[in-house]
Amino acid sequence: MKIQVTCDEALAAELDELDPPALLESALVRFESRIAAIQLSVIDANGPKGGVDKECRCVLKLQGLPTLVISDRDENLGALLHRVADRAAHAVSRQVDRKLKPAATRTRKGRGELDQ
Repeated sequence: MKIQVTCDEALAAELDELDPPALLESALVRFESRIAAIQLSVIDANGPKGGVDKECRCVLKLQGLPTLVISDRDENLGALLHRVADRAAHAVSRQVDRKLKPAATRTRKGRGELDQ
């Protein structure tokens, strides 16, 4: 699993402290054989003004599955990276489940229907 991280110069020091590659690896370790590459980009949309302005985009290139893109924004960079890593793990898990279970065997429930 190859991880490439790009960011604004203003965020570089803060991003180095958080170690995004290690965070992504720990969240996605069980899917390591299915992930070819990860591109993570973090930008500060408003610059030094503050506010909900840090944006993160994570592109996961999977082997034999569609490419996934997770985007989010937050004021706190640490919370943002953790949320994106969690969402990435959930998205990969869903894609793997879809590949392993054919559509005919997946059950679909409408509103108000109960499991029996």
